[in-house]
Parts: sequence; structure tokens; C-alpha cells
Amino acid sequence: MGSALVAQLGQFTLQLLQKNLNVKPTLKIRPGYQFNVIVTKVIVFQQPYKAGL
Repeated sequence: MGSALVAQLGQFTLQLLQKNLNVKPTLKIRPGYQFNVIVTKVIVFQQPYKAGL
């Protein structure tokens, strides 16, 4: 019975870890808060930025 409990706990832990690894990073910043973004790769935009769209 002890080994079955350990196996179930291990399986549950594995499922929990896999679920949490699939969560993408999310930042929540209040409106109007100034912040800096540091880009570590080249970003290519399809067209120029147009303000007000």
C-alpha cells in the first residue's frame, strides 16, 4: 500500500509540474506606469508603426 501511495504522489507531482511549466510569463503593469523594455533579439515589423491605430 505504501508503494502505491508513493507512485500516486509521484504521478500527481509530475502532472502538477507539467501543468505549471506550460504557463507563459505574464506581466501586469498599471496604466500610465513608465517602464523600459530590453530587447535581446532582432524584431522585424511588417510595416511602420502608426500612432492612434
